[in-house]
Amino acid sequence: MSSVRLRVVAAAFVILSGLGFGLATGVEAIPPPASECNSLTKNVVQIGADGVGTYKCICLRDLSTGIDKCRWTLWSSSPAWTNSRTYLVNGLEWVWGAAETSNSKGYADVLVYDGYGPWQRPAGSIRLRNVLQKYNGAANTWDTCLDTGYLTNTTSATGLAVWWGYSSPPCGAGWYNTVSTGHDFNGSWHGGTVQSGAYLLDLPAAAAASAASPTGGGDRPAPPSFDRRRKPAVQPVAVDPPPPGPMPVSEADQAAQLAASGATLEQKP
Repeated sequence: MSSVRLRVVAAAFVILSGLGFGLATGVEAIPPPASECNSLTKNVVQIGADGVGTYKCICLRDLSTGIDKCRWTLWSSSPAWTNSRTYLVNGLEWVWGAAETSNSKGYADVLVYDGYGPWQRPAGSIRLRNVLQKYNGAANTWDTCLDTGYLTNTTSATGLAVWWGYSSPPCGAGWYNTVSTGHDFNGSWHGGTVQSGAYLLDLPAAAAASAASPTGGGDRPAPPSFDRRRKPAVQPVAVDPPPPGPMPVSEADQAAQLAASGATLEQKP
């Protein structure tokens, strides 16, 4: 096997293990979903069997057999819709993005890896935008509730995370979706957009566990349409073309932008 291929496999494992959902053995304290996790359902996110915790079906390809090995992996200890996507730029660079909508936050992040682990990128080389949408059932549209605009790393960093924390739905009860758009500049911009999928906010505690289901009882707004994997379908946010080079860096301007949006930004060291 070539050294490049070995590095690609290693990078995939670093991404999966270093971000809190590694392929560890043993019994999880929160039971996984009862449905099967296999190559046909990989990357699907579901609530745990007891209604507490969110699991993602993670698959890794066994290069010796060409067969996917899959298992439910604990993603969050509370009910939430989460989703992620990895963009392979070349054999030695990965851009990983994630989006999450839960009872307490709308979260987005972007992380950059080379073949050996997290990759330090110079100021202005990473950009991230978080848009929190709310479903408008009457018009069958997803309307913007909150929008950070594009943010960048003002110092050397391996990634960015930006989120809104809330104790009640920021734009009223209903279905919400977090849209995370992240890129890394390495000669050109690499990355893309990932969406959490719709999540129902402001339910009674007893019904919160089934918030991601269109059928679970209780008074709730009409859900958006669901795709073939029973994941709520969402409408994409228009993505502005990245600038031809790194983002301009101004800590003062970015601080004002964050204050206006009410979001919190973390630069990953």
